Amino acid sequence: MRTARFAASSELPDPTGVFPCGQYNAFWVAAPIAALLSGRHPLVGLSVYSIMIVNVLPHVVAAFGGNFGGGFFTSLLFAALAVWIIHACFGPGRMSYGALALLVAGGIIAHIVLAAPLLLFLNSGSSIAVLLQLANPFLLMLILWLGERWRDGALISNRRNQLTSGAART
Repeated sequence: MRTARFAASSELPDPTGVFPCGQYNAFWVAAPIAALLSGRHPLVGLSVYSIMIVNVLPHVVAAFGGNFGGGFFTSLLFAALAVWIIHACFGPGRMSYGALALLVAGGIIAHIVLAAPLLLFLNSGSSIAVLLQLANPFLLMLILWLGERWRDGALISNRRNQLTSGAART
């Protein structure tokens, strides 16, 4: 693998536009679109919470190492929102825990796609990294949408709900 070598730190590519591009796009563009789609696609509507749930972990781990940056305090808010979303949306009478697993897996994939372009940008200075950041939240929404459609919605429906509602109708 070939990596770019720079003589001085002043020659490093400036990644300041890459990371915010992904963050602003995820929270100010994709999240409202996901909210609009949530009536017909509930898991897609929770896509921004997927990012929040997974984002808690690295910031809390860094805090145990003594690094209490701004991300730590934001992650405390994210942790509270994650607990509320999990309680309100998953379990008996709600979406299945399999849907929660897909939500978390989607968040992990979104964070990998968030970090990989930064490495690409630092090693090559490529502007492709910005395009990948722009596509990232929509890739997450696509993954969650496909999860909703998998086996006619078997992942998002809670099997107990189907059995209970079927028994109530007879």
